[in-house]
Order: sequence, then structure tokens, then C-alpha cells
Amino acid sequence: MNFLWRDETLFRDESVFDPEYVPETLIHRERQMVALAMNLRPALKNLSPVHTILFGSPATGKTSTLRTILREVDDHAIITYVRCPLARTSYRVFSRIFERVYGYPPPNTGISIARMYELICEGLLEKNKPLIVALDDFNFLERNAGNEILYALLKAHEEFGVRIGIILVTTERIELDDKTGAVFHPDEIYFPLYDEDEIRDILAQRVRLGFYDGAITDDAFERIVELTARTSDLRFGIYCSGWPELRLKEERAGRSN
Repeated sequence: MNFLWRDETLFRDESVFDPEYVPETLIHRERQMVALAMNLRPALKNLSPVHTILFGSPATGKTSTLRTILREVDDHAIITYVRCPLARTSYRVFSRIFERVYGYPPPNTGISIARMYELICEGLLEKNKPLIVALDDFNFLERNAGNEILYALLKAHEEFGVRIGIILVTTERIELDDKTGAVFHPDEIYFPLYDEDEIRDILAQRVRLGFYDGAITDDAFERIVELTARTSDLRFGIYCSGWPELRLKEERAGRSN
């Protein structure tokens, strides 16, 4: 048995091809990052951030842009980032906010949303920091949960004097009820599809960071770029870029049999 071969890898950094990976330098989303940064800049002065919607097709850099800019205000605000497909109800979203404000989850003794909302606002007043609530894939919330969450957060300043900024990330136009729509006036930042040259630059960055030199041929790389542009799904291209390592693992398995 060849133990050296079993440990061989093409990866310089395997995490680069993980769907959760956000590069230190996010390319071809500079305009969107500047716009979002401007909207969150008031938090640096302990003021309320501008409510914002990040809108665009899947795999257009919305979440990566959001996470990049949130890192810059992390020391100046209490940030609650929620993946709505994993927290689809009002109770779960407010529980996440409560946990970020207090550092521990809410009591599991049947506390109501109304009481949890009051405690969140009291905690914000005590900490004297603005709250940023980022709801990723907002359109996955259960029916009416979005209206309930937004209306409560939007009225918190009037009722408690707390400072809250809301960021919604969505692939669809959102429809709110009249009561919520009357008080929610966000700035919208649009994320267009990447063109083929942009896709090439982004995938080249991932290959350079993730693989050792020579792990993927130029022809194979260009084929991945072409297929990615055809599907308009950057995540597909990032996954395909990891194929050389997958093939190495298959060959390794064959040699060990």
C-alpha cells in the first residue's frame, strides 16, 4: 500500500470551494458593496442604518456582499444574520435576535413573541448599540411572518427609542400588507447576472486560491466558464472547478482496490 499516494491532494485550500466561502477580495460587486456600506455607515456613529433590500437572481453575490460589509460594522452594532429557510417563523427569527442581544437563547418556558420583543428592545437600550437584522432568503418565511417581523422592528424606534436597520435578501419581489408597506421604505440594491468575463475572473480567483499550480488545464477551465455562463449559475461553476480533486479521489480509490 502506498501511504504517500493516499495523502496526495491538489488542494491548496479546500475551503475555497465551499458554498459558504467568502473571499477576502470580492470582485465585480464593488458598486453594490459601496452602496450597502453607505447604508450601514450610520451604525458607526451609533445611528440607525438605512433599511435595504438586496435583490437579484440566485448566485449573484448578494449573500457574499452582505457578509463582507457586515464584518466591517461588527464592532459597532449588534448583528443578527438569519437564514430564513432555517427559521421560517416569527418566533424563530425573534429568538435569533434575542440570542444575539443577550448572548444566550430565550427561556424555553413558552415566552410569547410580544414579551420577547420587549426584552430585545430593553436589551438594546441597555447596550446602547444599533441592531442590524439581516434576513437572507426573506421570501422563504412563512406567510404573514415577514409582515409581522418587519412591522414590529419598524415600530420599535417609536415605542422604545431603539435604533434598528433591516436588510432583506431576496430573489423575488416582496409583497407586504398595507400596514407594513406604509412604514417600510427601503433602499434597493440590484444584483445583475454575471457576464462571461466576470465569471472567468471569479472562477480564476477560486482556482488560484484553492488549487496548486497546474491542477486544472486551461482548456478544462474555459469549458467550465462556458458551461457556467450558459447556466447563469456561479455556484455551478465553483462546484465544477473542484472536479480535478474529485477525479483524483476516484483514481486514488481505484488504486486502493
